Amino acid sequence: MRDYRYGYAYLFSTACPETGTAVRHVSAKGNTEEMNRLLEKMGAQVPACKHALVVLDSAGWHQSRELEIPANVSLLKLQSCSQELNPVETPFSVLKHRQFANRVFESAEHVRETVEEASNGFTRKTGEIMQITAREWAAL
Repeated sequence: MRDYRYGYAYLFSTACPETGTAVRHVSAKGNTEEMNRLLEKMGAQVPACKHALVVLDSAGWHQSRELEIPANVSLLKLQSCSQELNPVETPFSVLKHRQFANRVFESAEHVRETVEEASNGFTRKTGEIMQITAREWAAL
């Protein structure tokens, strides 16, 4: 076994508590280009009569002036160290606990493949997405 703790897999994700739909993008890098890919995918899935609000933490690529924000998407940037207010952080915690706790991976690529499989499976669980991303204070 080798120590691959320095190989990363970045899961970019959005989830709609109202419909239970989720859009995700897995990458070996966390940067503005990859964030733009997620925004593009998400913007394409927002129904014509709707507008999406994406809650962001203070990751560098969330703050970039080079973000390409679709016309049907708005960004809400949280204060630093307040990720618990971001509804999509709950699914991340669930996935980490279910899929990654106490595991050793063969390679960094195996980590990325596992993230891809786990997040892909999770996006099909609309009821669970609705349940764990809903916030009473966020209801309009």
